[in-house]
Amino acid sequence: MAGVEDSLCEELVPEGGLDPYVQQSGALRNRFGLTDPGDIKDAEAAALQYRSPEAMNFLKAQTRFTFDVWKQVHRILFQDLYDWAGEPRSINMGREGKIVFNTAAEIPGESAAVLDRVERSADFATDMGAFYAEMNFQHPFREGNGRTLKLLFSAIAFRRGLLLDLGPAEPGRIHGGARPLAANPRRHPHPGGAHGLRQAGSPGRHVLTGSAMASRRLLPHP
Repeated sequence: MAGVEDSLCEELVPEGGLDPYVQQSGALRNRFGLTDPGDIKDAEAAALQYRSPEAMNFLKAQTRFTFDVWKQVHRILFQDLYDWAGEPRSINMGREGKIVFNTAAEIPGESAAVLDRVERSADFATDMGAFYAEMNFQHPFREGNGRTLKLLFSAIAFRRGLLLDLGPAEPGRIHGGARPLAANPRRHPHPGGAHGLRQAGSPGRHVLTGSAMASRRLLPHP
């Protein structure tokens, strides 16, 4: 269930070195008092497996994808583990020498703005790589950003008639694209967890393996 951010979780550090989300042990504060990072990751995986269907049902009911929706997806997924689930982070975060995410002060306005552009996009299939990169840059939460974004973005794309494959990605390589399939596709159920809507076993699908995003145009059933 690991998201893009999990491959670099040990390098995720707050600017200034002070992190109010972390215990003295160095582990994230959590409702169960877990102090071992491995135990916390296991708890996250269990929470995601349990809460992902609820998050999917919530997304299906939305008529518009806003920053409030984004926050609610995170809250649903991580509410059992973190008391700050669904709350934008209050500190600036980055990965030393690799990526710097948006500042805490700019997250609400810029997250809302990019989602507004997504809603107004006339060619989402072409623009979605840039949109995904912009949304990933926001990194609005202290933990669980990649997993939340994959679920949200898959729902956004699905509303546009696209089925995404958001498999493991190399950090820093976020690309996107879409094209119609030549053959009639089959719908495949969403896998357990928050990995997005995957397509299995069709030779005509558009796959950008290892780059973060692949998609296909949904066609009517025969």
